[in-house]
Amino acid sequence: ARPRSERIKVGTQTNTFGVPIKEYDRLLEILDILARLGYAAFETSYMSLEPHRERAAECRKAFESRRVRLLAPHTSGRLWERAKHAEEIERLRAIAGWSAQMGATHFIMSGARLPHVDGKLDQEAARAKAEGMNRVGEACRKEGLKLCYHTHISEFEDTPPEIGILLRETDPKLVWLNYDIGNAYGIGPDPAKFSAENARR
Repeated sequence: ARPRSERIKVGTQTNTFGVPIKEYDRLLEILDILARLGYAAFETSYMSLEPHRERAAECRKAFESRRVRLLAPHTSGRLWERAKHAEEIERLRAIAGWSAQMGATHFIMSGARLPHVDGKLDQEAARAKAEGMNRVGEACRKEGLKLCYHTHISEFEDTPPEIGILLRETDPKLVWLNYDIGNAYGIGPDPAKFSAENARR
């Protein structure tokens, strides 16, 4: 048998219980439920955590005492306009900072559908987004977190698809992929093939 540290651990997202989870005591009750179900870690909206950022160490202790650690906050990022990069990246860096203090090891970010011109993906907007993601990834790295980009439908629906640009133009040392098969299934590509081709991301 593999050592315990090398075994696959299963985590979950708290969306089923509401977004955001407004009461801290309710969040802890949810973690108790997750612990009883056998989950090892959780992902939750950053809005469930932000009100408690000033007591991050206390939160970490409370989470870990339930044996369900914080894996990652989940937030969206608006990175397709370079003129707004500095402000947006600083906002995301701040979230990464207090999330790390709460025990997070990853930072999960998603994005809205990018602008289109004459019905086609604005590829310059996609490249600007990739550039911004690299900068967010570097900011997360400095906080001790791995940036994982959570895909939705929009990254796969164009020809060429946004996901191709993001994978090509982001640094694999800074940006990982949180591939949501449920979102992409039905519009392609084949999940098994895509996963095999991008397993290192």
